[in-house]
Amino acid sequence: VADVKPTRQSMPGSSVLFYLPTEMAAATGTLNESTDVDAIALADAQVTVTLLEKGNVAKTTAKARGTAYLELDLVVVNLVGYNAGLSMDTIAAAVLAGGTNVRYPGASGGTARNTIKPTDLLVAAGVRRAVAELRGANVATFNGHYVGFVHPDASYDFRDATGTLAWTDPHAYSAPDGIWNGSIGMFGGVDFIE
Repeated sequence: VADVKPTRQSMPGSSVLFYLPTEMAAATGTLNESTDVDAIALADAQVTVTLLEKGNVAKTTAKARGTAYLELDLVVVNLVGYNAGLSMDTIAAAVLAGGTNVRYPGASGGTARNTIKPTDLLVAAGVRRAVAELRGANVATFNGHYVGFVHPDASYDFRDATGTLAWTDPHAYSAPDGIWNGSIGMFGGVDFIE
């Protein structure tokens, strides 16, 4: 759910500028034989992304490798690989949790974590409301759908609901090769990612 700008970085820490075009105001005036279109200047906003290197390294010794009962290098590879995934998820989760365009489930559909109660579950009506608000605000989609990030606990509650307005299996909307890692499927115009 990100735009990609292919470019070669000269070094770690280099910044990449993304230029995002600013929307034009609605043209509501009437044109006729004596009135012509006035040209307006296009504008854009800049977003700077600084690339950073992060990661862990495991240290082993020749003695540990030579006397271990297990293939130590395979154990280290698994540990480092799992740590890389955990680290990336933790970094992404912090960005998502810090977002201001967030809607939480519940009767009020509030925007504050401290107002959530154990009975405030993600339900179909909440998803439909969010989609209606996004469409009403002319928010752009990714490949024709919105993207929703959901905690695994909320995903469990939502997918456990039954009835005609509840979760539908992802294969009803997408070919098997269209389901990405982490994607649990689509509901009501939203691709959900745990």
